[in-house]
Amino acid sequence: MELRRLRADEGLAYRAVRLRALETDPGAYGQTLDEARADPEQTWLDLATAVADEWGPRAMFVVDRGDGDLAGTLYAAIRRSDPYSCQLGAMWVDPDLRATGWADALMETALAWAAGNGAPFVTLWHRLGNERAGRFYERHGFQQSGVLDDPGEAMELYRAL
Repeated sequence: MELRRLRADEGLAYRAVRLRALETDPGAYGQTLDEARADPEQTWLDLATAVADEWGPRAMFVVDRGDGDLAGTLYAAIRRSDPYSCQLGAMWVDPDLRATGWADALMETALAWAAGNGAPFVTLWHRLGNERAGRFYERHGFQQSGVLDDPGEAMELYRAL
């Protein structure tokens, strides 16, 4: 297994892991399984192309089992607007790899990428009630900003770099 950046030709592999994440942990994301399934194939192909560009403002880090099966993801996007920062999202690791260090490796890689791109801090949205994820983010130095999403189901967390 290896941790690396999603490649431009892996849009459908990313789709498979995203659908698995939404099926396994349906309450953890702002997207439903049915919504993701309804996305046209081109959406997934375009995303992979966009995040694979080494010089682009977005990246998708993945855990690759080595057989074409992706087992974890973490998306990162540099926001060039005020305030300049990095937004993280789509964090997920297959259940059989939880508590094995792969989630930590994904986060450390994304944080290093954000810092390397000059972001002074990172933000992410944490679904309220997902205590395991909350402990994970806290362990990585994230704090609550106090900002809730519109339906009040998720809170923004931030961490200085």
